[in-house]
Amino acid sequence: MPLAGHGLRPTPLRRRAGRPLLKRDPLDSPTPFIRMRSLFLPLAVLELATCASPCRGQRVKLGGTAVARVASDSVTPRPARIRDSVLALALAKGIVRNLDSLPGGREQWIRLRVHQVPVEGTCIPEADAECGSYYVLAVRTAEGRIGAFSLGWLGQITDYQWRPPNDADMGSGTIRLTVTNYPSWVFEDQPSTRKVTKRFELKVSVDTVIVTELR
Repeated sequence: MPLAGHGLRPTPLRRRAGRPLLKRDPLDSPTPFIRMRSLFLPLAVLELATCASPCRGQRVKLGGTAVARVASDSVTPRPARIRDSVLALALAKGIVRNLDSLPGGREQWIRLRVHQVPVEGTCIPEADAECGSYYVLAVRTAEGRIGAFSLGWLGQITDYQWRPPNDADMGSGTIRLTVTNYPSWVFEDQPSTRKVTKRFELKVSVDTVIVTELR
């Protein structure tokens, strides 16, 4: 069975997954949709580096919100490990897609960015492969408010479609997703694999994501 081109390697060359993936949230979260407004707050350390040395003692802002007073100079790096596992995944392994570039994206009241982190599983016999992705959705308003949400572990989001903006609700936007239970290449390599496809409509703001399954 050919393995090239799909992120696969023979089993002896890599650690096997401890369990089939796509069965549960890889971070053991109780629900597939998690409010993650604090996801980007550790990046405040990067915000502090934008002012010159005299900014010591000044109050700084992150996303329009006052964070703290600068206690040290702004020219000396002071690394601090970010322990938020979702943030670490998104930064280290995430494939970033700006949804603003899609048709209708520039007319929206919000800006959306998706961080897609490939995850391994045993969807191909005798090999570990990328059988899905962990998705993180980041949102920003024109006023600079921000929020972030984990969408959980999904096979693949194959399509994004913006809905027309609602001028009566300038704090949110609506986008439709098409999701399959595995990435498309799995069905090409394993034609007998059962394919499940669902469509959802997400109403997104910096505070909430409301998910409606479309029939």
